[in-house]
Amino acid sequence: MGVFFLPQESGDIQLSKEHHEAVNRRRRIVVQYDAHDHLGIDLKQWLDYRFSYVDEPGTQIDALWWDICGAGSCTATYPSKILEFSDSFHFSAGLKKWLDQGIDWVHVLVDESRKRGLEVFWHHRVSEVDGHNTKELSPMKKAHPDWVIRTWYWQGLWNYAVPEVRQLQVDILRELAENYEFDGIQLDFARHIPCLPPGRQWDCGSMPQNSFGWCD
Repeated sequence: MGVFFLPQESGDIQLSKEHHEAVNRRRRIVVQYDAHDHLGIDLKQWLDYRFSYVDEPGTQIDALWWDICGAGSCTATYPSKILEFSDSFHFSAGLKKWLDQGIDWVHVLVDESRKRGLEVFWHHRVSEVDGHNTKELSPMKKAHPDWVIRTWYWQGLWNYAVPEVRQLQVDILRELAENYEFDGIQLDFARHIPCLPPGRQWDCGSMPQNSFGWCD
């Protein structure tokens, strides 16, 4: 497992030899893959389509980093006890069809990646927008209006200066790490900003990073 979690009060921990080897593993090509389209069709057909370029001879692809978190820290694209499912995305109907059929596409993608001898990561957008077609406020943001920064996005973006927001992220990533055999988790702080109060970024700059430990 390429991701670990460090409580704020934790001291030094000793990482295994295997962990260090995984961090320093040679990766010729890493593909970050946003794979939200055409969900709900025949699963085998969808997998053949998704892995078609990966299965071509001579690709030199060593790792797939699946960017399939939807709204990331707001709604779930997988069976979750922490986040709710949302019907506000263009792929929601197809995803719901699979989930209703008992298909966990995240588990399937991990298995199919491993069958091909590929390293597999979860790409996590730490403050993604909640859906492009919705006019409804995210249930979690509606319940916790003090957890967001009022900014360019009308629902607001998560405020990582709030301890509960940082804990929420740890809980989400822990659930993913416990339920799926990922090699690691990539944290995407580019989607979206600001994730700290404007004008206080330097004061709070270590807060998001201190919430997580990960392969770097």
